[in-house]
Amino acid sequence: MKYLGTAALCVFSTMVQSNDLCMTEERRVAGCELRNGKSVSFCKASDGITTYRYGSVNKLELEVAEQKPDTMLILSESYSKGAAQEYQAQNGNYQYTFIDALNGSMEAPYLLLEMDHRGYDVPWINENTLTHHTVDKYLTVSHSNKGELARLYCQDDDHFYGQPHNQAQYIYILRDTTDKYRTTVPAEIAECQSDAKRCFSIYEDYKQEFAVLHFPAIGNSVYVNDTAYLIKMSSGSMVKLAPEVVNTQNRAQSKGIGTLHLTLDNQQTVIGLETK
Repeated sequence: MKYLGTAALCVFSTMVQSNDLCMTEERRVAGCELRNGKSVSFCKASDGITTYRYGSVNKLELEVAEQKPDTMLILSESYSKGAAQEYQAQNGNYQYTFIDALNGSMEAPYLLLEMDHRGYDVPWINENTLTHHTVDKYLTVSHSNKGELARLYCQDDDHFYGQPHNQAQYIYILRDTTDKYRTTVPAEIAECQSDAKRCFSIYEDYKQEFAVLHFPAIGNSVYVNDTAYLIKMSSGSMVKLAPEVVNTQNRAQSKGIGTLHLTLDNQQTVIGLETK
């Protein structure tokens, strides 16, 4: 660990961005601006050594360099639905672990199957536009004897519709998987084919930015019985709503298209919903 005095701070005037703690001759391989106003950066030099830094441009609070090249990168993988990287710096008994992951979801194919199953078609929901991903970006501080002490989330950590990182190369496109599941579509629900509104509800918020799709329980439906999904209509991104978030009494009777009221936190995560 390096303790930085006033003279050392002058060097950091060569940093590229206000939330980037790397030198101009270094390459940032991981990091973010945290929600607490600080930043974390893992910076690789030309000799291959990666350095962990925490703080701000004006006040660098911690700096740890790896002893051998590429030992801070402890996980790097990509898969059909996303990708993940994990960096870790060790400072005595303390560990600083940075998680940067993008994950897709298998919920969307089932939602599309259920819509077909119940005889309901929504033009703006289809294989090409309906995607679901979560961005997990955070720093954990742990102690070898005391366990995890803190978890600091990045500004762009988002569990609903955060913008994909890494040039969007790992976004999960649902067309292929949806086509695969379509080969196993079960027999249609007879009561839904005569009146789909009995078996499927749509609620829109008054700004028409979000919609809730609710599937009431049907005895011979095998996919998403009594399930609700919140969808951002401009992008098609979706999240499955927890039962405690939805006012089930108000949505128990299918009424076609209704209105809803959303309560969001400052990261635009839904923390409450009522249908009207």
